[in-house]
Amino acid sequence: MFDAEPSEDAARRIGGRVTAGRARVGLKPLEAFDPGPDLAQQAEDVLAGSIEPMAALRVANRALAARMGSSVWGSVAEGNDLDSIPIPHEILGAAHSKLAIRVTHHRVRGAAWGQYVVFFVMLQEPAAQQFM
Repeated sequence: MFDAEPSEDAARRIGGRVTAGRARVGLKPLEAFDPGPDLAQQAEDVLAGSIEPMAALRVANRALAARMGSSVWGSVAEGNDLDSIPIPHEILGAAHSKLAIRVTHHRVRGAAWGQYVVFFVMLQEPAAQQFM
């Protein structure tokens, strides 16, 4: 059902849904940012089955916050259909944020098949930088 590697196309597809949802409430798209190796490594570990998605998000968020010097918020959504994965309300209503989306997949223990795992990570610049 899934490719061996996470799909950039899947992340762009989810990003399009985020942009459309924000447009429906009159908000501009969020600026994308590259979370670097912090989120990528955790997504790979989820794919390998060595860490659960929520634990991976916590590890990635701590590393990102330390490396970038910014406030980091994140969420994980799982499902079998990318078009049905819920977009967190915090993302649909956010202002002054940057967004990274990473998609991978895993099989929950005891489940018959795998499912998508979507990581949403928002980076907020320190308040002093927002007004420069």
